Amino acid sequence: MPEFFSATPPETPLIVYCSGPRCLLAERLAVRMYELGYTNVHILTAGWNDWLARGYPVAPEPAFTAGQSLEQTTDCASDECNDAQASQTDPTQSN
Repeated sequence: MPEFFSATPPETPLIVYCSGPRCLLAERLAVRMYELGYTNVHILTAGWNDWLARGYPVAPEPAFTAGQSLEQTTDCASDECNDAQASQTDPTQSN
């Protein structure tokens, strides 16, 4: 995380997501990022699996995987919690 935050300006548009809507780690990550000064953070509420199922474009890799540093807690109602992620990529554009 330190590398991500030191290399990412606070005004950067960021999209955070989990696998699905039952996972709340993306919300926790968005709140934490906002507290750190990132004010252009958005949550993909339907989740990554819904994005893929709709055939929307994707970037090769997320900018940061929160599961590496956010512990699984009771905020998650399923096994979908290990994948909260942030992306600097506009999800409407493909590479």
